[in-house]
Parts: sequence; structure tokens; C-alpha cells
Amino acid sequence: MLEACGALLACECAPSLCVAADGDAVARPLLRALVQLMADGDHNDAARVHITRLAALALGLPPAAAAALLADDDAAASAADRAKAAREKQALAMRLFERHFGKLLDSILVLPDPPPPAAGAPPAPPPPPRATGVLTFAYERAAFDVLLRTASAVAGPHLPRVLPVFTAHSKPEVCEDPDTRLAMMALLETTLSDAECAKHLGQFAKVLLVTVVLPNSVWRAGRVACTIRKVCACARWRDARARTEGT
Repeated sequence: MLEACGALLACECAPSLCVAADGDAVARPLLRALVQLMADGDHNDAARVHITRLAALALGLPPAAAAALLADDDAAASAADRAKAAREKQALAMRLFERHFGKLLDSILVLPDPPPPAAGAPPAPPPPPRATGVLTFAYERAAFDVLLRTASAVAGPHLPRVLPVFTAHSKPEVCEDPDTRLAMMALLETTLSDAECAKHLGQFAKVLLVTVVLPNSVWRAGRVACTIRKVCACARWRDARARTEGT
């Protein structure tokens, strides 16, 4: 899959396809695939490079500027120059994520329609409904984690759809796996640590505190429960800091 994404981005028609009137229909599925690939540690770095290349194409960066930005880091460059180049790549990728964040969430949160039945076969029964915010499959949780960790700076406007995922996975009766709950609480703390995202917390802060943070701050025996309490304490601190900086 990684090689296929790279080949598509390297083909001669890629620039025209990505900036055409329906270019988002090309760029968005590629970005979704690369987000999923980032969840694999072996492919993370290469997928990030492809996302930067995709952003340069989809956002219509001039060829010379794109080539300069995407060139391999010069070993002779100063640390300041390398840091500047990294910030420019990050900013370019964030513009792409900002454009597609809502649709990427759709692809993770909304179950796809079942395939049509074969000729002569009875229609398949509809899949059972799942609770709001519950990510049933590991690949969905992995993609959600990557999206929030990578693009939390542009996640703020989408908090009404993001926070129910944390609420659902904070409840032992809904999410029975303690490691999954811990991972979600850690992701929540990371998401709130982004200053831009935290600016949008506002009206959701009280609900988040009451339904997620406080219930998981109650003492329970066990290593995972202890770690969850510590993560929740960090989340409370992040929330308090955001409120202070916002006043």
C-alpha cells in the first residue's frame, strides 16, 4: 500500500489530478490511506513524507517551491535551517489536514455500507448499531489515534464529534479492555495539550470533566487504573491551563 501511494504521487499526472475541480476526490482517499499507514511504526516516517508531497500537490504549491521543500535534508545545513524546513513541512501538512479533517473523521467513525449481495443471494442483515463514539475495530482506533496526534491543531472545530469517542471509551461497561481505555485517556491528554485545539474546548469542558475525567480519577486497584488516574490528572491540568490562558 505504501509503495502504491508513492507511485501515485510520483506519476506525471498527479499534479493535475490533485488540483483539478474534483481534486479532493483524489487527495482525500490517499490521505486516508496514509493516515492508516502511519499507525504502522515501520511505515510512519515514509507515510509522513508522502503526506507532505500530497499537500504540496493538492494545495498547488509552485513546482520549484515544492521541490525545495521536499528535497532531502541537507546534512550541511544548520540546525536552525533544518528546524525551519521541518516547520514549513508541518504547516503545509496541517493545511491539508484542515481541509479534509471532517471527511477523515467520517471515514473512521461511520461504518461503511455492506457490499451488495451476490446474484440470487438473500440480502445480508444490516450490521447491529453501535453506541455513539465506539470504535469497534482496532484499525479504526489506530487511525483515530494517528489523526488526533498528527493534526490536533486543526481538530478544535470538530470537538463535538471527537469528544464522544473519548466519552464512550472511558466507560468500563462500554470499553472492557483496560489498555484501550488507557490509550484513549492518553490520547485525550495529548489532544488537549495542543493550544489551538484547547481554545475550542470551552462549552465542552464541564461535560468532559464530569463524564470522562472525574469518573476515571476515582481510586481503583491495579496498574492500569493508577496510570489512568495520572493521565486524567494531566488532562485536568491541561483544561485548567487552557481556561486560564483563554481569559
